[in-house]
Amino acid sequence: MQPLNHGKNLVNLEVTAPTRHSRKVPIALILAFIAGVGGALAVLQVSIPANAKTSLISSQNLTPMTFTQLAKKVTPAVVAIQVHGRAGPGDDLKNVIPREGPFGEFFEHFFDNPENIERFNRRGDSDKKGSKPRSRPRMSQGSGFIISDDGFVVTNHHVVKDGGSIIVLTEDGEKYKAKLIGADERTDLAILKIETDNSLPYVNFTEHEAEVGEWVMAVGNPFGLGGTVTTGIVSARGRVIGSSLYDDYIQIDAAVNRGNSGGPTFNLEGEVIGVNTAIYSPNGGNVGIGFAIPASLADRIIDQLIENGEITRGWLGVSIQTVTPEIAESVGLDAPSGTIISDIFINSPAEIAAIKLGDVVLEVNGHEVHSPRDLARTVAEFTPGDTAKLLIHRDRQSQTINIEIGEQPENPRYSGLKQSRKVKPELKHLVALGIKVEMASQSEEDPKARGVIVTEVKRDSEAGAKGIVRGDKILRLAGIEVNSPKDLDQALQEARNDGLSSVLALVRSRKGQQFITFKIIKT
Repeated sequence: MQPLNHGKNLVNLEVTAPTRHSRKVPIALILAFIAGVGGALAVLQVSIPANAKTSLISSQNLTPMTFTQLAKKVTPAVVAIQVHGRAGPGDDLKNVIPREGPFGEFFEHFFDNPENIERFNRRGDSDKKGSKPRSRPRMSQGSGFIISDDGFVVTNHHVVKDGGSIIVLTEDGEKYKAKLIGADERTDLAILKIETDNSLPYVNFTEHEAEVGEWVMAVGNPFGLGGTVTTGIVSARGRVIGSSLYDDYIQIDAAVNRGNSGGPTFNLEGEVIGVNTAIYSPNGGNVGIGFAIPASLADRIIDQLIENGEITRGWLGVSIQTVTPEIAESVGLDAPSGTIISDIFINSPAEIAAIKLGDVVLEVNGHEVHSPRDLARTVAEFTPGDTAKLLIHRDRQSQTINIEIGEQPENPRYSGLKQSRKVKPELKHLVALGIKVEMASQSEEDPKARGVIVTEVKRDSEAGAKGIVRGDKILRLAGIEVNSPKDLDQALQEARNDGLSSVLALVRSRKGQQFITFKIIKT
């Protein structure tokens, strides 16, 4: 292309017609000039870089595929998944009643009680004494994709979680029985294996992060219709939808619906950028907001599942919460940063390392912690037994603590606490705060559980405004353990004497353990 540019410059040299006063130029001289220009062009053509044409051809080869080409390339590796099982007690009702909204908590408790489920399933059988809950055949459907020529298939955990026989249907109509190799509920990923003597078509995870605005194609089995292709763009990254502490979804606007779960989303190079797992839908249909597990996370989890059949995550043994501006001011931080320790499990790595309630974790091995989710993800990636260096903020100073990372158990939280109901006299600072409290007894399950139990909360009080309700337990206030109503009242008095405008309280409720800030009320 360079000769064209040089030629253009030469052509742009103006040749004006002879004027009345101009000298006549011999024709031989003009011919000589033209010959010279031609020679110059010849020289310029010879000087073209050797790789000029190669670069052009190379760039043409890098041109992304059309959607038609892409679909032909990747759809043979995308499969439909059928899980044949039996509907368990209460499954029908669970599928139609939302767990979110104002009645979500009620239904959660309802389904946690087996007696309620049994009564529901016996509806209509009241005339049959001694009738037992009936189960019915059921088939669930989803999508997946093959990642190796010997038959490893990626899908969602929620697609295969109910067990039963798993059938994988390929694009060419072949059916295979599949074995569940491993699944991870927290990231909603699962890996299957199908046995065949044939070499299967497969696709790979991308090594590059998806970019917002990038064209993508989703392929799957919506509503059991079979191989379906939809297109769109990456709408956002890093979406948190509340499914777990490990939320880090890619948001896409390619249409995905029920049955697309577990299917892949591709970039224009035919690489998997994400595993489709959820949609935002007020009405159950597609509204252009789908969520996919990013390839970087899925690839790592799938490798562990293939190798070990399960996921091992690092664990500190703490509950954590966001550092709000009010909390930051209370603990002496210049600005909200890190995440604050609101609970420590018994015999956990955190307790062994002498982590304290109210410590604010600022860094792990030099990496800044911006939120509870940051800390959870960072620690989860450690191998149990590794030593991590935590930079914490304690007593208005920073210090480093070495902690040996433990292995995350299935359910680390200990059981509830026994409570006594010994009435104590009112104390003026508690009255100003708007609460009445009484001592809490220790229990064998949790010998360190002390604190005070809230027995009454006045309307329009500071405590009521902060969400304190009857039955909540206050464990600490302004860094001081409170084991009696008098302890709590004195801690409030000391905070007031120190000129504090607000004070940090550690409260345990049925929602968990967290810090709450109270304004100091004058008495």
